Amino acid sequence: MDVLRTAVSALSFYDPEDRKNDHEANVHKAIRLTSQIAMIVAAYDRIRKARTWLSPTSHCPTRRTFCCKLNGTKPSSTAERALDIALILHADHELNASTFAGSRHRGNIV
Repeated sequence: MDVLRTAVSALSFYDPEDRKNDHEANVHKAIRLTSQIAMIVAAYDRIRKARTWLSPTSHCPTRRTFCCKLNGTKPSSTAERALDIALILHADHELNASTFAGSRHRGNIV
């Protein structure tokens, strides 16, 4: 998580709309950031497993590119569909409400 947070922060140096803060610019930033997160995760996984870096694949769906980068091989259609479904479920259901809930212990939030 530390690597992802740092990489996402570093992406701000390359943001073509870094000075803009209107709604349209923020939507563009969100789309770019969302598309880059999968590649950061896949790249970091390859680096920590001492695998060689794979060049970006152009004109491929994110699910296929992510699987290729993560495993080093073209995914089956079943694997692509499974990743699509998992991403849709995560986007639809977000995080469990208890994920960010704090409990009180002796008057302090822990």
